[in-house]
Amino acid sequence: LDDSLSFRELGFSDAFLATLASE
Repeated sequence: LDDSLSFRELGFSDAFLATLASE
């Protein structure tokens, strides 16, 4: 696995959670 992939996955999850919290 590439670190970039993990970073993108974490970033996506963080943004997703942020959106849910904003709702």
